[in-house]
Amino acid sequence: MISKFLKIYFIICIQPVLSAQNFPVSEIYVQYDMTLNFKNIVKYNGELVANNEVALFKYKISDEQSSYNEEYSDSGSNVNVTMVDSVTTYIYINKSTDEIIESRKGVHSKKSFLIKDKLDIIDWILINETKIINGLLCHKATCNYKGRTYSVWYCKDIASSFGPWKLNGLAGLILEATDQLGQVSFYAKVIKIPI
Repeated sequence: MISKFLKIYFIICIQPVLSAQNFPVSEIYVQYDMTLNFKNIVKYNGELVANNEVALFKYKISDEQSSYNEEYSDSGSNVNVTMVDSVTTYIYINKSTDEIIESRKGVHSKKSFLIKDKLDIIDWILINETKIINGLLCHKATCNYKGRTYSVWYCKDIASSFGPWKLNGLAGLILEATDQLGQVSFYAKVIKIPI
């Protein structure tokens, strides 16, 4: 239900913004490999569609990893639980309205809900380092955001200030992001930009 809502919301509210204005980047599409490494390594597929004003990032557990195991201990007893995660999470960012909307499904519920919030301004520190990612010259930046220290690589040649998850606000598209503890990572694997 929430997926249909977001698709309709995108068509009605976002698509007119994309097509009604003349942006340096009309639309970009990026696929990310996303990994969360807390108790277990869980791999996700992430996708970003964006222009200069709006972005929609979605992620779900990767097709090759449809479940993962978690072990719980209580009073000397160990329980191994297989978790199945089939939920797709959507994150919509709109710079002109200064908002971020996230769709989530309750952990122990079949109900989905939307979280609407003001878009955070991330205080980026630009680092004088470069590297090539997918044939593109990228620049390094770091920030403290949502309790984590991130290092990211962004491409100034792609005029979109978005990236994976909620990371945004640089002078180019974020292609790679990792946190200092190695628990969260995003790596661009496919980049499609209009020519």
